[in-house]
Amino acid sequence: MGPEGSGRPGHVWVDGRLQPADAPHLSAFDRGFQLGDGVFETLRVRGGVPTELAEHTSRLRRSAEGLAIPLPPAVEATIARGIAELVEAEGLDGPEGDASIRITVSRGRILARGLLPPEPDIAPTIVIQAWPVVPAPPGHVERGLHLAVSAIRRDPENPLASLKTTSRADYVVARLVARREGADDALFLTTDGFLSEATTAARHDAIVAPRLGGAGRTGATGGLVDGRRSRGCPRGLPVEQRGRCPARHATGWRADRIGCARSLDDPRTDRPGGLHPR
Repeated sequence: MGPEGSGRPGHVWVDGRLQPADAPHLSAFDRGFQLGDGVFETLRVRGGVPTELAEHTSRLRRSAEGLAIPLPPAVEATIARGIAELVEAEGLDGPEGDASIRITVSRGRILARGLLPPEPDIAPTIVIQAWPVVPAPPGHVERGLHLAVSAIRRDPENPLASLKTTSRADYVVARLVARREGADDALFLTTDGFLSEATTAARHDAIVAPRLGGAGRTGATGGLVDGRRSRGCPRGLPVEQRGRCPARHATGWRADRIGCARSLDDPRTDRPGGLHPR
């Protein structure tokens, strides 16, 4: 980890090697840097144990396949090893360790100019980063978040809507506008007025995960819904999947600032709260 108490990482894992966080890491010719030609996943590691790692790496592979980025056959084992090495180097692997992990995969370094990648395929760039989890402000848990409805709309027919790509300019713009409006976050709607982009949404009486569609992605938690429905969820909360939710139903739903970094087993997921659109 970086300077004591700074919350800044001291290391990053790049293509199988730990490197100092402030060292040069990527080529200027990397497609992820030049074109946003990549995919990513985020997850949480508690006490050195990744949460739902198999589900996240499975979705990472699906997203990569959607962009025709070839991944090594054993990439899941490589990622698991990289996470373990990184959280140990960051001192986040102990019993009290709580880390937010990002796995980023780009198509890799290509010297040629142009959009179409050349043949044969090249090795992708794989990067793993870790940060200590910072608890949400008490007001977010007790009163919920104030959201600004973004002017950017999601197209349910866009084939990239179900892929978790590194192209995030629309997210950055939406958050900048939300900050100018004094909101905590931005809410995306689809072109036909439905809620979009929530991977999980928790109410006080149920755990709800969206079905694929509505210009949103199926979250790793959502992938567990069928199993949880049959086995039962901790604390007896009912588990269900729903289709698209009209925007007018946003009030009373709780925003989870950590997203996939929370688990269904986290007792904090049933705290009340609400979204307060502006």
